[in-house]
This record gives sequence, structure tokens and C-alpha cells, in this order.
Amino acid sequence: MRTLRLSLVGTVILVLLGGLGSAVVAQTDEVSGATPTTPAFYACVTPDTGVIYDRGSYSETDEGYQLRGMSGPFESEASDPRVSGPGTWVQSQDVYGDADMGPRWGSSRQENEGGGWYGTYLGAMVPTAAGGSIYVVVGQYQGTGGYEGLSQIDITTYPDGPGTTGVCQGVIYEGSLPSLEFVEPPPIE
Repeated sequence: MRTLRLSLVGTVILVLLGGLGSAVVAQTDEVSGATPTTPAFYACVTPDTGVIYDRGSYSETDEGYQLRGMSGPFESEASDPRVSGPGTWVQSQDVYGDADMGPRWGSSRQENEGGGWYGTYLGAMVPTAAGGSIYVVVGQYQGTGGYEGLSQIDITTYPDGPGTTGVCQGVIYEGSLPSLEFVEPPPIE
């Protein structure tokens, strides 16, 4: 069961990484036909490790533990000023075994003098070829205020794990976030 969950998490991350890669390279959203308003942006995301707004709830499971509703602040310095500034996050996670593996999901809000972004993210510890692991987060955010009508999709990697400084790459484009369509898989034979 644990292997199935880890495989599922890995597959979701790879699919989302592949989807963002095509959005950045193609610079056009195939679902809505939207064109980015700027080239890809790069950012350095630093959580305020000394501050946790809420530690959320913690519960043990047969395979590890669950955290629900932990929240705290972060700061982003980006090549595009629209994605620079302070923000807050709320996160839940399921952790399996001693390897800190398992899905993490949550929501985030960031605001600066030009407007704001709010949305959701999905993250997981991903094994590396060198035998270690990195924390990878894929997010999608809708613009508010001065950024109304814009959307943002990004990938942030935290080489030293959750709660450390991460490197973000993303794209901002005009239009709505792409909708994900569920397609029923064929039966297993």
C-alpha cells in the first residue's frame, strides 16, 4: 500500500511537472488559448522558519502520521515584481515511514503593492538519482486586485527539504487557470 501511495504521488508530480514544462516552453495554454503576459519568472522563496502561525493537528497512523492545517509566512524575491513580496501558506500532509515521504497539499496567498495571488499547491518529497530526495511543489494561483484576470503556474524545488529556501520557476498569463478534466481509465485486465 505504501509503495502504491508513493508511486501515485510521484506520478502526480511528474504529470504536473510535465504540464508546466510545456506551458513555459510553448508559452501558450492549450486549454484556454491564453498567451503569457511575460516570459517565465524565477524566484527565491524563503519561509520564515522562526514563525509558525498554527501548528495544526497531528495524528499517528499505521504507516506514519498526518498533519492538517499547519500555517506560516514566507517571502518571495522574483525576477518579475508581480510575484515578489510576503505571503502566507496553509499545509496538510500525510507522511509514510521514516523517509518523510508522502503528499503535501495546501493553499497560499501572496500580496504586494500591485495586487495579489491566491491558489493551491501540491508537493511531495521526490527521490533523486544520487539517492537523496528533494521537496517539489507545483502551484496554481489566480490574480487579485491589480493582477485580476491573470493566472500563475509554478514549480518550486527545495533541495534541502521543506521549511528551507526554495527556487521557483513559473509563468504568468492572461486568462483563467486551466481546468483539469478527469478521464476514466480503462479497466485493469
